[in-house]
This record gives sequence, structure tokens and C-alpha cells, in this order.
Amino acid sequence: MFNDKPEKRAKWHALLSEPEFDLKFDMPLDEMRSRAYSQIKKVSEANLVSIFDFQRDPKNIFTAHEMLGNINGNLATKFTVQFNLFGGSLMALHSERHLPFMKQVDSLTNMGCFCFTELGYGNNAP
Repeated sequence: MFNDKPEKRAKWHALLSEPEFDLKFDMPLDEMRSRAYSQIKKVSEANLVSIFDFQRDPKNIFTAHEMLGNINGNLATKFTVQFNLFGGSLMALHSERHLPFMKQVDSLTNMGCFCFTELGYGNNAP
């Protein structure tokens, strides 16, 4: 536990108890991808986390990872790419002219990616 506020964690528990987040196994790859996207969309719509938390409330980013990592590894990977690698890079490197674009990252209106090239590295994340 990352010592975040109990009332915030309660909101996460309420969201993650919805049927969309129930465990499901042995799905085809396309279904796993679609499910992970619908789950991150629910997280986005709940407004429990933001890329702006890197400045406002960094513990909230850790809380989100802790909660989502317990639910679905595919969801946690999508969250990491969207909010940490893509959103975090924007937060670290942005100027004022990027703010309108950045405000659409939390809602998934602007979906992100992150290219990682390293000799011998491989990842097959759905």
C-alpha cells in the first residue's frame, strides 16, 4: 500500500468492483485487447487519475498502478503506456502550446504510444 488517502482508495475499490473488471480467462487476443481498452475507458471516465497528477498528486499515480495491477495485467500495461510513458513524457517535456492536446490524454481522446528500442528487447503486450 502506498499510503494514499482511504477515501480515494474507496473510490477505486468501488470502480473496480463493477462487472467490467471481473476476472476472465482464456480469451482470444483480440478480445483481451478490446477488454483492456474498455476497462481503461471506464477508468478514464471515472476521473480518478490524470497525467497532471505527476505535478499535483504523484501518489495518485502509484495508487492507480497498484489498483489496476491487481485487476488485469493487460489493463495495467495500457495504463502505463497511456498515463506514464506517453502522458508522463508530455508532462516532462511540454510547453504551454501543448496544454490543449494534453488535456485530452486523460479522456483517451488522444491515445498515446511509446516507442522503446533496445537491442534484444521484446514485448507482446496486448
